[in-house]
Amino acid sequence: AGILLVLSSFQNYDLVFRQYNDQYTQRAWNTSEMGAVMTEAIQNGVPADNVWIVPYPHWVDTRLPPIWAGLPGRDIAMPREKLPDTLNAAGPKIFMATIDDLETLAALQSLYPLGQLRRYESAMVSHDFWIFSVP
Repeated sequence: AGILLVLSSFQNYDLVFRQYNDQYTQRAWNTSEMGAVMTEAIQNGVPADNVWIVPYPHWVDTRLPPIWAGLPGRDIAMPREKLPDTLNAAGPKIFMATIDDLETLAALQSLYPLGQLRRYESAMVSHDFWIFSVP
C-alpha cells in the first residue's frame, strides 16, 4: 500500500506541476508581456487610449493586457475593419497584432506609411507578436 501511495504521489506531482504547466504555457497567451508593452508605450508618451490590440480568432483576450498595465476595466480591441477610425486619434499610437495576421499589417502600413513594425520576441516559444508604432 505504501508503494502505491508513493507512486501515486509522484504521478500526481508530474501531472500537476509538469504536464499541466507545459500544456498551459503552450496554449495561454502572454498577456503580461502585452501589458508590459502597453506600460512602456504609456511611459514613453503614447496616450493610453492610443494603444490597441487587433483581435484575431483564438488569440488573446484584449481585456487582460490593460489589467497588467494597471488600467483595469478597459478593452483595447480595435477590429481591422475599424482601423481607419484611429486616424482621428491625436498623438502617437501602438498596435499589437498576432504574427499570423498579415492582412492587419498591410492595412496598418497603408494607413500609416511612416509607422514602424517590429516583432516582439516572447519569452514563451511561438508566442511572438507584432508591434506597429506610429509616431
